[in-house]
Amino acid sequence: MLITLQYMSSSLYYRRHNATGRVQDLNMAIKAGRSALQALPHNHRYSPRYQTELASKLIPRFDKQGSLDNINEAVLLSTSAAVTASTPSTISTDEDKSYSYRYTTLTQTLAKRFEKTEGEEDLEESIKYARAAASAVNKPGVKLLERHTTHQNWQI
Repeated sequence: MLITLQYMSSSLYYRRHNATGRVQDLNMAIKAGRSALQALPHNHRYSPRYQTELASKLIPRFDKQGSLDNINEAVLLSTSAAVTASTPSTISTDEDKSYSYRYTTLTQTLAKRFEKTEGEEDLEESIKYARAAASAVNKPGVKLLERHTTHQNWQI
């Protein structure tokens, strides 16, 4: 229950940040997201989701602060989440509905790091994962996001 509340707090702080632009809310969203992720048992089925969500919150903080630490952490988190995803040829709609979301987040983090460092390997990887995300979206029945059971009624 505590993990779910931390995850929800992270989501709510992030929503408030999006509405108000307050950096303090973004920082609290990241802090709560880290706490929720760290509290999950090893190899928990929600780990990739929590990693991806945390990575997506680190992107705007990187945009505001320009710190490579933020985007490097986002790349590590989104890479870890993407590694657990099925390959485009084996994904089933029931097995993993967040495949393209994970790869889109990884694409964004790599592209952001490329903007800062101009490392061509990040650009190449970003293109590769953008194609993987596109192939998943084109598969019939695949949805962009899996819903955490706590958030079934939320509009995303």
